Amino acid sequence: MFIRVYFSRLYFRNRSSYWHRFAAIFVITLVISIGSQPVMAAQLTAGVFHLDAFTYTDANGREQGLLVDSLALLKDQGYSFHYRQIPHGRLFYELMQGSIDLALVLVMPDDLELPAVDSIAITQYPLLQVPLNLYALSDPLQEVNYPDEISTISDLVGLKVGIFRASASETYTVLKHNDNVVFFNRYKSAIKSLLSGRIDLLTIDPLSAAYWEKMLSVQLDKKYYLASISVHVAFSVTSLGDDALGLCESLWRSLIEKANDDQLDGIYLQYRDTPLMAMFNDFSSRQDHYCHTMKH
Repeated sequence: MFIRVYFSRLYFRNRSSYWHRFAAIFVITLVISIGSQPVMAAQLTAGVFHLDAFTYTDANGREQGLLVDSLALLKDQGYSFHYRQIPHGRLFYELMQGSIDLALVLVMPDDLELPAVDSIAITQYPLLQVPLNLYALSDPLQEVNYPDEISTISDLVGLKVGIFRASASETYTVLKHNDNVVFFNRYKSAIKSLLSGRIDLLTIDPLSAAYWEKMLSVQLDKKYYLASISVHVAFSVTSLGDDALGLCESLWRSLIEKANDDQLDGIYLQYRDTPLMAMFNDFSSRQDHYCHTMKH
């Protein structure tokens, strides 16, 4: 009887000890397993505008272009992105409101100093710089007298000039008290107006000009160089807080690493054989802080 009770107690005590050890090992294994898994960052909302050669939706309904390619570098750090289509003219407003977390923006140099722009972390140096030219339709039957040189659009007296709203800046176009300008929200509408004769000249970058020449089987003649547009990536301080500046710096450092390893064309694969690659910043020459917060 004593032996039976003794072994019975020993059995339950050992079984209890066994389960305690099993539970401890299970918990430790679970903690290690969880700790070894990558921590997924929150999904971010990216504002995109459609500008043909720069941002567009592919045949499968997916956003493509410069911003999507650039953000692939942050995807490697665990971030995911939801894309929301927004007219370019509203991007700064949406960033300041915090309704989007980041965006690709086309900026004239003076636009970065606007008092109205606030609570945005933006690259101090552009991702790339794109020339902005005035093009006319190549038509031997069209008789239009173009000035030899111009300093502003106001010099084009008697000519109608089409301007895409994303590229309008008074510094370069001097639009005040100017009635020879027609604004467009889409390049497609602007190109059609050029073909129909509603406008005589169109302000457009060479990449978009080449795109529409191919799409519509037309030829555009470059008449004047007007300015350069800086392409930046901007982050919302309103929605991201201090992380906005950190994300901006992280993206820029990743771009520098890729540039130093001659791997930029691997990130922007679709632009490898286009003039765009020659427009990219010389990232290796930038050694200080790459981003700053715009606060007024």
